[in-house]
Amino acid sequence: MTAVLGQAAIVLDAQVIGEQADLNRAHRRKIEYYQEVEMDIKRRHNVRTVSFTTATLSWKGVWSPDSARDLRRLGFATTSDLKVVSTRVLIGSIAEYRTFNATTYLGWKSGIG
Repeated sequence: MTAVLGQAAIVLDAQVIGEQADLNRAHRRKIEYYQEVEMDIKRRHNVRTVSFTTATLSWKGVWSPDSARDLRRLGFATTSDLKVVSTRVLIGSIAEYRTFNATTYLGWKSGIG
């Protein structure tokens, strides 16, 4: 998502990642990716400055500390907003887990054949 206000733009990208990944590292990598296209964003939206951040959480609803800090600093989210998003991610993860299990479960048969 790109938000533009006057001569400034903010690029915000959301990602939910596995629990083994370093959340802050994933946050930084996503920002580095977008910084490569900064000039294109400035030209496209006719702005002077571009800020980049992410909404990076684990599938368990745990925030990247750097991501959460950036979102609060930029005015995108309050602490209570972050809690709501964490809960929604966790609910979504549970729903995906149930869907996956329902589609891959073969069941147990007793006896022969």
